[in-house]
Amino acid sequence: MDKKIVESVIEDAKRQYAEKAKVGSPKITIDDKVFLPPPPNPKLPDSHDPHCSGGVVLASQDGKIVCENTLDARLDVAFRQ
Repeated sequence: MDKKIVESVIEDAKRQYAEKAKVGSPKITIDDKVFLPPPPNPKLPDSHDPHCSGGVVLASQDGKIVCENTLDARLDVAFRQ
């Protein structure tokens, strides 16, 4: 649901990454087929449907490196600690 927001900041993010890492600008593509589930539905507070409270999931092109930077993933890490 936030694809347009991601697209609007992606060039600036690539530029900042390249400057800070002192490397060339990375190639970034947005998957047009697989998306995170929508946020929780406040009208159905007891629903067990998949949901995502916000964030992004980044992966290398070959899928060997995955960075799940969503609020739900961070809460899960905090809960387990």
